[in-house]
Amino acid sequence: MRTTRSLLAAAIIALALSVVSSAREEALLLGPEREDAKAGFAFRPPAHWQEGRPADGKATFLLKGPVPPSPPPTVSVTVVEAASPFDTFVEDLKAGLPEACAQIEIHSQVRCLIEHEHEAWRMDFSFADEKGKKRRTLLVFSAGDRYVVARYTCPEDSVQRFQRAFDASVRSFRVLTPPTEAKTDLAETYADEEQGFSLNPPSGWSVDRSGKLGPKAIFVGPKRPDGTVPNIVVEVHEDPRALPAFVAAVRNTLRKPEADFRLRVERRRYDEEGRMSDFLMEYTFTFNDVSLRSVKFFTAGDGDRRYTITCTAPSKWFGGCECLFHQVCDTFRTFPPAETYRPPGLEEDRYVNQREKFSLKPPAGWTMLPGDAPGMAVRFIGPPAGGYRPEMNVVCDKNDAPLEDYAEAVRKAMAKSVTGLTIHAVTPGAIGKYPASTIEFGARAGETQLHNLKIIVASKDRKLIFNLGARESDFAGQKALFLDCVRSLELQ
Repeated sequence: MRTTRSLLAAAIIALALSVVSSAREEALLLGPEREDAKAGFAFRPPAHWQEGRPADGKATFLLKGPVPPSPPPTVSVTVVEAASPFDTFVEDLKAGLPEACAQIEIHSQVRCLIEHEHEAWRMDFSFADEKGKKRRTLLVFSAGDRYVVARYTCPEDSVQRFQRAFDASVRSFRVLTPPTEAKTDLAETYADEEQGFSLNPPSGWSVDRSGKLGPKAIFVGPKRPDGTVPNIVVEVHEDPRALPAFVAAVRNTLRKPEADFRLRVERRRYDEEGRMSDFLMEYTFTFNDVSLRSVKFFTAGDGDRRYTITCTAPSKWFGGCECLFHQVCDTFRTFPPAETYRPPGLEEDRYVNQREKFSLKPPAGWTMLPGDAPGMAVRFIGPPAGGYRPEMNVVCDKNDAPLEDYAEAVRKAMAKSVTGLTIHAVTPGAIGKYPASTIEFGARAGETQLHNLKIIVASKDRKLIFNLGARESDFAGQKALFLDCVRSLELQ
């Protein structure tokens, strides 16, 4: 009897370990959870898949897998108003497949439940299109007054590689409960006419709009017994990049190993033309040995304005603020500002850099941005031309080497780091009041061929490097503006 009990106990332990191991393995197959709070669902796509842009503007999510294979695997999720009973919707969907797909071969179809409650239907089938034979997993389930349709697709010969990730992702779907019962009172609308935004902050929260930290509004909640306080920070950025590129750049700055950054939830929304209208993510990080959790909301405003709203609270009581934070983000609106924000240092028609002790006159109509690389003091972005925006920047380097030697060292460094480098000319000679060396060269940025100009200006113990990048076809006109800008240089 004891032997039988021991064998039974061993079998139970082995089964438990198998379940744990399977759960861990499945977790590794999936990426961070994506959420569409408005449509009422969330899911986890396969790990390391990249966000794509829905071609028809109808999909809530479109993600693409690795290449090869070609075409890459995809998952798209579409939300449809529930205008008919679930069974009727499924039958209509099945009836329409032959019109959209050729050579259909059904492998399985089954009825199931999402979270043991919401009716769902799944079908696995093969089909052919102009790019070859493919396999698709189709999942349909109800979420309140909507139906969610998820399509997982990969080439037929890659099924073994992706099917386990597809299955795990299908099982991760969950239906969200509208947080109506947790509704929290919000204060009257707070509007900043200068920065072009408004929102409804939580009732009883104080606001700091001193401007000491630039175009920023900070809302501070009541202090907790442990001394911590939740806060909401609205920041205004002048950035010419499209919203998805801006989001990616900000997200990359957060991924610091020492901060223990962990992405928890992502949500994207698109306008009627299929362009991203806003983005929201939840993440955890560590600051001063305190575990914090944030909701960060991104949206675009007038012209090149990009807004971020960051709501932060300690992780241990974040649950009490999460619903409130989402409500505040939902009230955020943008409008044309009453007066364009003028960054510090821009005096009349000249840019003045007090730290590096120089001033210059930038081209009229160009957008000024802070430097985004080591030593870069400032960037100026020109108006779009043929889908590309010319850029000039100024890099400061404290170096007292002779100008000729310094320029040669720069040229050698470029030969190692610049893609598709072609040196057109290296010309010594003064530019304006100061000794300089000019390097004119070609390079590639992706598929775009660029014509570039680098002017190194020498001054006692430092060098100022002026850089211009423009499309080959636009270079002549941009070069004249660039030279006028460099000639206007005044060193203090």
